[in-house]
Amino acid sequence: MKKLLASVFGGKSQAQPTRSASGFRPSVEVLEGRALMSVVGPELHVNSITSLHQDQVAVSSSPASNGGSVVAWRHQYNTSGTDTDIHIQRYDQFGNRAGGEITVAAGIYRESQPAVAMDGAGNFVVVWVDDVNNSGNTNVLAQRFFANGTRNGGTIAVANSTRAEYDPDVAMDWAGNFAVSYTFQYSANDRDVYVHRFAANGASIGTTIVAGGGLNEYSASIARTGDGRFAVAYQIDRPSGNSIDSDIILNRYTAAGALQTSQAVANTSRGELSPDIAMDAFGNTTLVYEEVYANLDHDIKARRVSSNGTLGATMFVDLDTDYEFAPAVAVNPTSGSFVVSYQQLRNNGSQLVGPNQLMVREMNANGTVRSTTNLGDRFTASIGMNGAGTYFIGDVGYNVPGDQGLGIYARRGVLS
Repeated sequence: MKKLLASVFGGKSQAQPTRSASGFRPSVEVLEGRALMSVVGPELHVNSITSLHQDQVAVSSSPASNGGSVVAWRHQYNTSGTDTDIHIQRYDQFGNRAGGEITVAAGIYRESQPAVAMDGAGNFVVVWVDDVNNSGNTNVLAQRFFANGTRNGGTIAVANSTRAEYDPDVAMDWAGNFAVSYTFQYSANDRDVYVHRFAANGASIGTTIVAGGGLNEYSASIARTGDGRFAVAYQIDRPSGNSIDSDIILNRYTAAGALQTSQAVANTSRGELSPDIAMDAFGNTTLVYEEVYANLDHDIKARRVSSNGTLGATMFVDLDTDYEFAPAVAVNPTSGSFVVSYQQLRNNGSQLVGPNQLMVREMNANGTVRSTTNLGDRFTASIGMNGAGTYFIGDVGYNVPGDQGLGIYARRGVLS
């Protein structure tokens, strides 16, 4: 599952195309009373090192029914932002802190964009971007860990060519085999999506070109079943007159890496952006994305692709007239119900206004809304879910007592 980035210092930011659009707008029934979701316990303050900024949060949960979670993030080490590191914190199934904060990567330059994945035994892998000498030649690296938080082997080079590789995501099967998706910067106007697969012992299995055309293909999200099947969603930008039409493509693969299907999941005349995916135990993929309805009105939608490649109907997560963006998703592995987080800014008709709000919406498998919670001024969330349907949301908060700047926070919920 894809982590969502907050760039406040250093690193890269990618502009997203927007355009106005006209036409019929489907309506959805407003959820009565904004019922609270089944959040267990209070908000958790994740980071114990509170100096400077902590951001770029990523979360994963073990697929076991008693699975815990790992939260990864970027830690700002110096005031200039030229030295950033990767830190993690483990949690058990009940949301209790397991051990202390762990430094994964602490070179003297910028390490950023973490992602994390867990196997059925609680072992996990963290991937991140290493900016070589802060030169802009970014590589993707990985580090495996045992369930108790100790390192398992050395650092693994996932992608380290002379071109820039960045924006990684990672998925793991039950046995610990993992696959890393990332963006490969072929040229200034040509980005591609690759996946590098690894065995549970860290040995390289091979690299697959997911999308390697002459267009910009990027913002990949990867998910995997317990038996190793995996799917990759990505955004593709197509020239359309004087603007860009962005669509979402989903590729499905066997455990051995053979392509099963490649299909457009969201390809209307409006822009579809920022995909995030999750897979259930049967191989069905749930995808959420942001749709550009108008310049000040973005919506969140979802679609399901079955284990045999059948594309389900579009599901409306949030279609109001405000600006919703940056979706993340986790799915109950047996029931197919899912939870989506996204940010929301108000559209007053002429501009976007605060306050920023992080919304969490629980959805039934058929796409109907079950409940909604407003977590307030939090942003760029990431979600993991274990085999029993307990989900763990990590997000970023600003100016909270105890933190010098941005901090990492988390909540738990249960989705049957």
